[in-house]
Amino acid sequence: MVKIGLALAALGVLITSQLAFGGTDQTASWTVLVGEQKKAPAGTPKQTFLNQFFPGQLTINAGDKVTFSSVGFHTDSYTGGKPFPFLLLPKGKVYEGILDSAGQPFFFGGEQKFEYGLGLFVPAGPKTISRGRFASSGVIVAQNPKKPVTATYTFPQAGKFKMVCLITLRIWR
Repeated sequence: MVKIGLALAALGVLITSQLAFGGTDQTASWTVLVGEQKKAPAGTPKQTFLNQFFPGQLTINAGDKVTFSSVGFHTDSYTGGKPFPFLLLPKGKVYEGILDSAGQPFFFGGEQKFEYGLGLFVPAGPKTISRGRFASSGVIVAQNPKKPVTATYTFPQAGKFKMVCLITLRIWR
């Protein structure tokens, strides 16, 4: 009988605390892995590269912090819903004079030249993500695969935000 009374009391405390505190949005700190952090799970084909955000989606409450962790070559960028000109298309520049080992031109000879813009590689914008305002970690690359490099952002507004790696063009929502 005493055990039943204690169990009912504990249940009452849980219900009361859930009613008192469960309805309020509480800030949280999240960690999102960018690309592979460790060896791929057993059964994964050897040529598979896990080049994604893990988890791929979070629901953000106002005030949440998200730390992006990478041991690869990535950016953690918020474009603010606008296209980011990560590639430059210099007018009049084409690929030319590039030959394969047999001395034949590659298929892209004479085509428009693509060049990465320097803005892709350097940090830009605030560490607080605001709708419509660009922010990027720049390239974060770990010197040691056992020590990830991180970039942390604060989200003052609740909702979903589309983050992207501007190198691999992988998306996190």
